[in-house]
Amino acid sequence: MPAPYDSSPAIQAVAVTPGTPFPACRALYIGTGGNFIPTLENGGTPTFKNAQSGSIIPIRCTNVSATDLTAADIVALY
Repeated sequence: MPAPYDSSPAIQAVAVTPGTPFPACRALYIGTGGNFIPTLENGGTPTFKNAQSGSIIPIRCTNVSATDLTAADIVALY
């Protein structure tokens, strides 16, 4: 079962290397906008299209696929 949602600010930020798994984060920061496919904590892999530069996407995920990736400068927030 996922951890309860925590609305407090992030205390750590780590650059994401697409295709490399990482511990489940609280959100993703999208530095350069575009499309990306995260692996959600429950295993789902939705496609996010046209994410805007500078946006924070509040999803718990463990990977960002390198396939069909057009977004860049992605940072996992913890």
